[in-house]
Amino acid sequence: MYYLIYFYALILSFFNINFKVGKRITIFFEISFFTILVFIAGLRGNVGTDTQEYLRFWSGLEPIYNYNFEYYSNFESGYKIVFSIIKSFTNSEVIFLLFNALFALVPLYLGLKKILNSHVIISLIIYYSVFFIPYTLNGMRQAIAMGLFVLALPYFLSKKSISVFFLTLLASLFHSSGFLIFVSYIFYIIAKKIKKWFYLFSFICALLVYKLGLGSTFLFNYTSVNRDIYTNEFNESTSFFQIVIRTVMVLFIMFFS
Repeated sequence: MYYLIYFYALILSFFNINFKVGKRITIFFEISFFTILVFIAGLRGNVGTDTQEYLRFWSGLEPIYNYNFEYYSNFESGYKIVFSIIKSFTNSEVIFLLFNALFALVPLYLGLKKILNSHVIISLIIYYSVFFIPYTLNGMRQAIAMGLFVLALPYFLSKKSISVFFLTLLASLFHSSGFLIFVSYIFYIIAKKIKKWFYLFSFICALLVYKLGLGSTFLFNYTSVNRDIYTNEFNESTSFFQIVIRTVMVLFIMFFS
C-alpha cells in the first residue's frame, strides 16, 4: 500500500507538470493525495512505534469538564486541552488519529500552497517519503509543530514577525520544539543580511555541536525524549527502499527545479 500511494503521487505530479493541467485539476490532484494521507493516518489502527502510547493517552484522557492538569505531564498543555475538548464528544480512536493527522497536514498543505502554488504535490511526495511515517504516524505532536512551521514560512519571506511569533506560540503549545520556529526566523533574518558568512558560521557551529555532543545532551537531558528508544532507532540501518526513495526524490528536484 505504501508503495502504491507513492507511485500514485508520482503519476499525479508527472501529469500536473508535463501536461499543464488547469487550476481545478491541479487542486483536485492535491486534495486527493492529501485526503489519502489523512485517511491512512486515521485508519491505521495501532501502527507506529509511538502510536500505542498516544492511544493509551487518549484512553485515559478526561473530557474537558473533568480536565486533569497533572495527567501526562510530559505532554504539552495545548495538545492535552484540545484533545480533551474532542474527548467530550467522542471516545473513538479513529477520530483521535484523524484529528492528529488533520492538525499536522492542514497547516502543512496551506503553507506549501502559499509558497509553491503549482508544485505542492512534489513537496507532499517529499514529506510522504521522509517525514510521514516517523512523524505523522509516530511523533504526532512533533508533526503538528512541523506543519505550523511550514505554515510560518510564507511569513518568513514577507518578514511578518508578529505572525511568525503567534505561530511559534501556537506550535509550542503542541510540542516544545515549536520555539524553533522563531529561532529559525531570527537566523533567516540574519542570513539575509550577511549571507555567505552566516552560512560559514552556521556550518562551524553545527560541526561543534556534533563534535561536542551538545545536541544529544539537550535532547536527552532537557526534554522528555526517551534515550533508549532513540538509541535503538539510531543504531538501525537505512533500508534499501528508503535509499531508492531518497534517490528518486533528488532526481525529481533536479529535473523539475
